[in-house]
Amino acid sequence: MNDKVNTAPQIGKDVIESLTLGMYEDCRFIYREYIQNAADAIDKAIDCALLKKGEEAIHVRIDKDKRSISVQDNATGIPKDKVMAILRNIAHSTKKRGEDKGFRGIGRLGGLGYCSKLIFETSYYGEPIKSIMTWDANLLKNIINDRENSEEATEVLSKVTKVETEKESDDAHYFNVIMEDVSSDELLDIESVYDYLSMVAPVDISSSFIFR
Repeated sequence: MNDKVNTAPQIGKDVIESLTLGMYEDCRFIYREYIQNAADAIDKAIDCALLKKGEEAIHVRIDKDKRSISVQDNATGIPKDKVMAILRNIAHSTKKRGEDKGFRGIGRLGGLGYCSKLIFETSYYGEPIKSIMTWDANLLKNIINDRENSEEATEVLSKVTKVETEKESDDAHYFNVIMEDVSSDELLDIESVYDYLSMVAPVDISSSFIFR
């Protein structure tokens, strides 16, 4: 009798909670992360001449009545064939330490702890479509909290995400983060968010400032 024992390493679903739902204490960090990601993408768009200095834009929209938040840039966007690989993977970043503002590849999922759905909309210059990835945050929380469920992290990610495409102008290029049914009043407090971003938002710093 030769029973084989599975010795392949497994990653449990709780790692998703550690890297997303329970990563930070101050919920406002999500603004920093999303703006930081947008700023990095804008830098790349300028480097590849998709944008000129002065054309870059990051729009933060807070709708208290609908309890929604969006952070949109006009940078490179993500090609359709790379959306799954980039947006569904965790801690798999192509950013470089010391050059980019972010580098761990986990910040974009921070919003999962504070909404019912986290949506990424993106269009890449030259592609006549936009890709829409939706994360079901409520389902993710239910799966993680079900202690009788021992699924692996990759199985959980497949269950809580879906990708759709829609037609778009082929000269459009952007990335938009949308949070629906935001649970935190603090995230919808415009004055509080403004004060927070005035301290943490990435901005150009004079080369003469030695602590930059």
